[in-house]
Amino acid sequence: MPNLYQSFDTESRFWLSNLNNYNEAPFLKKHVKTNQSAQDVYQEVFGESLQCIENIKLCTQQVNTSTKIGKKSFAGRILFSVGTPKRKKRQNFPTLVLSDILTTQNTVYKLMKEAERLSGILRGIKGKVQHADYGYLSAEEWYKLIIITLKSNKKRINTINKMFI
Repeated sequence: MPNLYQSFDTESRFWLSNLNNYNEAPFLKKHVKTNQSAQDVYQEVFGESLQCIENIKLCTQQVNTSTKIGKKSFAGRILFSVGTPKRKKRQNFPTLVLSDILTTQNTVYKLMKEAERLSGILRGIKGKVQHADYGYLSAEEWYKLIIITLKSNKKRINTINKMFI
């Protein structure tokens, strides 16, 4: 499990240090081509990641006894073998209020602390929780989904970074 946490730690530190590229005005400014601000990307990425954390917690409460429960969808099998999510219409996750850089930093720190705490117990969690696109995922797979989300959205934030650096 240390490699999984190390991957998460590396990715989350990228996002945390990336915040140093901004002051308040550029953080909120929309990129001309993408019509997204850094704030938009952070809200989406960390909204998804925090939802994954909540699903890991739900996995600890699940006891799957049915043989029909627990299957990954075809998209889920591809995701975890290739490591790149299919491009889809963005889901509506609970809206994070990342109104400024300090609030965003605190959210990233919260995610990092919770992910570190959960990394040590992932293998012992037997329950699964359903993802709308990927089927039933174990706690470890939800954790990997956080890492995949952080990695796959770097291109989006780097596009916005080019406007300010």
